[in-house]
Amino acid sequence: MLRRLNENKSEKMKISIIFAIYLLYAIAILLSDWIDLFCFILKWPQASVISRVIVLIACGSITYIMRKRVIIIRERKDIVYWLGVFSILTLGIIKGGVPDTSTDVMNYHLIAQNPGFMHNFSYNIAPGDFQLFGFALPDRMFYLPRILLGYRMGTIFGSIVLIIIYTQVYEIIKNLLDEDFVICREKVSGAWKNIAWIITQEGILAFLVVMTHDVALQFGTYMVDLFGIPFALELLKILLFQDTEKKPNHAYVAFLCGMLFCMKMTNVVYVVPLLCIYLYRYRKQITIKDFVISFFTAILPVCVYLIYNMIETGNPVFPYYNKLFQSEYFPIENFKDTRWGPETIKDYLLWPIYLMFRPGYRQSEIPNKWAIGSIGIWIAVIWKVVIIVTCKNNVKRTKQYKQMTVLCLVFVISYMLWIVTTGHIRYFILGYMVGGIIFIQFVSTCFARLKYPSNIVATILLGIFAIGPVANISADLIGYEWSWRTLDKYKCNVTKVFSDYQFASIEQSEKIDAFLMNDGSKGSFAGSNDLRLR
Repeated sequence: MLRRLNENKSEKMKISIIFAIYLLYAIAILLSDWIDLFCFILKWPQASVISRVIVLIACGSITYIMRKRVIIIRERKDIVYWLGVFSILTLGIIKGGVPDTSTDVMNYHLIAQNPGFMHNFSYNIAPGDFQLFGFALPDRMFYLPRILLGYRMGTIFGSIVLIIIYTQVYEIIKNLLDEDFVICREKVSGAWKNIAWIITQEGILAFLVVMTHDVALQFGTYMVDLFGIPFALELLKILLFQDTEKKPNHAYVAFLCGMLFCMKMTNVVYVVPLLCIYLYRYRKQITIKDFVISFFTAILPVCVYLIYNMIETGNPVFPYYNKLFQSEYFPIENFKDTRWGPETIKDYLLWPIYLMFRPGYRQSEIPNKWAIGSIGIWIAVIWKVVIIVTCKNNVKRTKQYKQMTVLCLVFVISYMLWIVTTGHIRYFILGYMVGGIIFIQFVSTCFARLKYPSNIVATILLGIFAIGPVANISADLIGYEWSWRTLDKYKCNVTKVFSDYQFASIEQSEKIDAFLMNDGSKGSFAGSNDLRLR
């Protein structure tokens, strides 16, 4: 892969410094898992010092080889951007003050963090049920922060990932709307000038876009729903801003797609539109050699987990598509969580309406309190799609038209794939962000027209949209989140921060031989009502 990337002399990869660090860290964890899988198969000790030294040498070699093929972007940011970064860090620290006890984290995310592979059926008794056979890469990325900072503050890594996302959205908005911002700054006057100032502040707009309902639920938790989004946004930046006259790095794009899918299988709803748009755009440049090399580069991240699943269960994507693979450890059926998403044709047709006005219907365990805030997104998407379909041919050749088309295609296709696969709003976080960017573009265009009616419409919709982040953060702080951590719990927990590196002392753990689960749980954690046996 590295050799292929290095052969492309036509254009260097442009990567922001913060994403480059994140990418290198993810590669380091991925390489660790590949070595551990090799040791698991050969029955050698896993997660050894030698293996980690090999990973460090490999990462150093990657950095050295790619130094001439990558341009690291270091752009200065304004004070508003840094206020956004400070807000995200502060919220992460506050929520991390009380330990994450959410169901999914305690049931399987914590176990999946541990480096190495286990015999989860023949040795262990299916801890975490079938969830430990998912792609463990994002969970593994939490392990080092948890070991270094303790259980409570280890969750701050999730906030760091959100800062990366915030930075990428900031950069997209800045580059996408630069011309509209100039018009708003110079020509808008009178009572509209203050509002025009807000819509020209990339930091404020990026914060409004990223702080969706399900993003607010991620503060102070070990959930991994955000970890694939930086890869998707990097792909989106390539489609929006890369010069189409120059030959791109196909293997790099393929690797980003593989990492996006590896971070969560449900991210396939974004991989499909991003990859299809890319393949269509560069269809005349991609040779058979390019395609073969890119294909193997793309599957490299997920293969480690597919191989492990195949060895352990006989199904590489266990427990999904078990009618095909027929693993003995799961019913011969194609598993789907039937609690979420549309059920009838009526549901499919009215799902956007349900998302705004009926958020408690088959969308999440924790419904959105300000679902109406997305009304601006749907209006903007419909408006932009109509423009795309009806505009004249000379307009279709402009850069703005092509960028608008990319954003709308990604949103619409990912939405359609999302409602037929899951329909759970936690798996459409990126979709809402792309929709938010489309909405901000819509508002900016309205103000750039310098017409009174369009200014009124844009202001009303922006006001409704802006209430969302305030409502989401407020609800999260008072305990409307996965662990239901209320304000009264913070005082008794503050003294335990940075001193919570394990759940029990070695002496305590040695006194426990077994746990007897008496609450009917399956693949769950030991709750307070369980009987412990000596």
